[in-house]
Amino acid sequence: MDSGFIPHAPDYPCTLGKQNFKGWPVHHLSNGMVQLFFVPEIGGRIIQAQLGPHSFLYVNPLLRGLMFPPEQNGFSAGWKN
Repeated sequence: MDSGFIPHAPDYPCTLGKQNFKGWPVHHLSNGMVQLFFVPEIGGRIIQAQLGPHSFLYVNPLLRGLMFPPEQNGFSAGWKN
C-alpha cells in the first residue's frame, strides 16, 4: 500500500523478540531501521532506542542489568539509569 508520504520507501518487516541487553531481560521491537529495547519487569521501561546504528539513551555502566523496586526509583527517589 502506497501512503504517498515517502516515495519508494523500503518495506521493513516488524519483529518482536526477547533477548538480553547489557544484563537486562528485554523485549526487542524492530522494524529494521528503528529498534526499541524495553523491560516489562520494571514497568515497561525503555532501556535503549536506536535509529540504525545510533543509540539515543545513555546506559550507566555501573547500573547495567540492575532492577530497582519502584520505591527506589522514579522522580522522588532519584532516577537511576
